[in-house]
Amino acid sequence: SMNEEQEWLALGAEYVMIDTDASPVNPSNTDSSHPRAFGAFPRVIAKYVREDSVLSLEDAVHRMSSMAARRLGLHDRGIIAPGMLADLVVFDPEQIRDMAEFGAGATRYAEGVDYLFVNGIPVIDDRDLMDVMPGRVLRRGQ
Repeated sequence: SMNEEQEWLALGAEYVMIDTDASPVNPSNTDSSHPRAFGAFPRVIAKYVREDSVLSLEDAVHRMSSMAARRLGLHDRGIIAPGMLADLVVFDPEQIRDMAEFGAGATRYAEGVDYLFVNGIPVIDDRDLMDVMPGRVLRRGQ
């Protein structure tokens, strides 16, 4: 774990991307989940963009999407353009925040997410969670 000064220092480096090492989890299994599996990216926007003003919204989104996709060799993701797979989050930057906590609350979904598309398929539609799982394992260069 890093202290806040170290976090700010790291985020000040333009080459630092933002990602998470959370393992895939079943939302109904709260015993083995870490809160960051459900709240890492909303926390970045709430804390480092909105509250602390360490990053601009555009920079945070870039570091969590296109920068991370390029670094991981995921050439069909990370930007909105023809021919790219549509992994998109539509959120309210003034409302988004992580709700996950250790223990029974580890799988709480973030607030402020209106729509979520994975491979072009709606997973959250007008704040309602759909009963679909269009994601798949991604490997470098695929």
